[in-house]
Amino acid sequence: MNYFVTGATGFIGRFLVERLAAREDAKVYILVRESSQEKFDALVERVAEFGDRLFPVYGDITMPGLVDAAEAKKLKGKIDHVFHLAAVYDMNMDDSTADRVNTEGTRNVVDFVNELSGKVRLHHMSSVAVAGGDYVGKFTEDMFDEGQSTKHPYYRTKYQAEKIVREESKVPFRVYRPGAVVGPRTPEGGPKCKVPTIAGADGAGAGVAGEPVLGRLGEAGRSVAFLRPAPTPRTCASHRRRCGGVPNAMGFRAKCCRA
Repeated sequence: MNYFVTGATGFIGRFLVERLAAREDAKVYILVRESSQEKFDALVERVAEFGDRLFPVYGDITMPGLVDAAEAKKLKGKIDHVFHLAAVYDMNMDDSTADRVNTEGTRNVVDFVNELSGKVRLHHMSSVAVAGGDYVGKFTEDMFDEGQSTKHPYYRTKYQAEKIVREESKVPFRVYRPGAVVGPRTPEGGPKCKVPTIAGADGAGAGVAGEPVLGRLGEAGRSVAFLRPAPTPRTCASHRRRCGGVPNAMGFRAKCCRA
């Protein structure tokens, strides 16, 4: 199975890559900027015995096409699953940065996937931030455009990015909406947290404003990897049965759009 991953060295991405690489016969192609070679090298060391299953692909999501024409030709028809995790998470970022990376970057990824051919599937890492900054109540996996306020650059561009995937992807896709994710402890002793929104998740699979569920970082990556197989169409309800509710309990949502 061949995978292509953006954001592989990021907060959740490196845990996802670790689990994908451990799959039998896996080849994991990592989109990486040439200036970030050391991050790719560190990722290879992280996956240890499976490091030879990682392959760097030099490019950038802010570049139309992601990679040069020669590299795109090599990948065409050979990728089974594309995981798009690359994004800017900075509550102080300006609009231009958010637009360039989160919105246009996602559009570039979708265009890239649409040109891959074969039976490729797209997995988009969205966020429960699409619910907006002041939404009150449950925001379920069946909800998207509810007239919510997305004035902040992060909320707005995560919403726009998911909208691009929903409307412009020509291949089967899935959308994942993490709530709050907790990683390893900092040197000061506190947990590293990624809390992109006031909304989290309850056991029923819906975001609840003001009640975030803290999912462990390694579990977050494992959840996305676990939801990856899609040999036959399934409904969201059947996903919850198959996964035993674990992804929802960790603040994840899986939207089965044409998968």
